[in-house]
Amino acid sequence: MGERIGIRGKWAQRDLWAAMEWEGQGTTDGDVLPDGTDPSGVVATYGPEAVPFPIWYRQSQYSRNQRQGDILWACGLANKLVSRRFADRVFELGVTGCRTYEVELYDRRMRPIEGYVGFVEDPSGEGELAMEARDWPTTSMVCSRRVLDGLLEVGIDQFEIDYSLEPLF
Repeated sequence: MGERIGIRGKWAQRDLWAAMEWEGQGTTDGDVLPDGTDPSGVVATYGPEAVPFPIWYRQSQYSRNQRQGDILWACGLANKLVSRRFADRVFELGVTGCRTYEVELYDRRMRPIEGYVGFVEDPSGEGELAMEARDWPTTSMVCSRRVLDGLLEVGIDQFEIDYSLEPLF
């Protein structure tokens, strides 16, 4: 990829944070899949069709939702929710290896928040917009200078940028 630049959701309390939820969450067996796997990591890597139940996202109780970014902070989980304009621009730039999925996103009162999609970045860790480490989703993605410049030149800039990203492995 060349230069690796980290990008992630803004996580000041005034930003919109999105927490993944599902029916049965918080019950004795509801926080893991039958094999003991954390569903949020599965969704972050493979998308929502990889878990046997519907998921949705809701504004975190710790977020004030005053600023809606182009990448949302997922409360420390690896799931990515991005603005539709972010996703559209990534594909306009010809980036491969990524995909989107439709999401239901709500505020704390369960009122819909529009304009976001789920995003699964290239799991190889090598594409122009990829997981920070191969097959290991984290809160950040890495992108090439070309992709970052392509986002910024059209005003898609509501996310954190880390120019000094060190490889995880």
